[in-house]
Amino acid sequence: IEGFAGTGEGNLIADRIQRAGGTIDIIALDEPHFFASIYEGPNACGWSVEKVAAEVAQYADLMRARFPNVIRSGLVSTPFECTRRLARYGCHRARSR
Repeated sequence: IEGFAGTGEGNLIADRIQRAGGTIDIIALDEPHFFASIYEGPNACGWSVEKVAAEVAQYADLMRARFPNVIRSGLVSTPFECTRRLARYGCHRARSR
């Protein structure tokens, strides 16, 4: 899926940015629940809501450890039903950091 990466790729990106003297100020996640759990097209993940929340939280934790002042901007363009399902499963931890 276009742009779909986890902590391994996040570390590679962070390394390149830090080596160049840069920093990450804002991270925006584009519909992680939809594309990792609901999407049924080519290369679909089919993850559970819980797995999506855990992966998002792990990625956010990694980036905050590398860039302590980073602001995570929420779940960009997430359909209302997806947001309700995430909240129902206690995934607010991943959304509120």
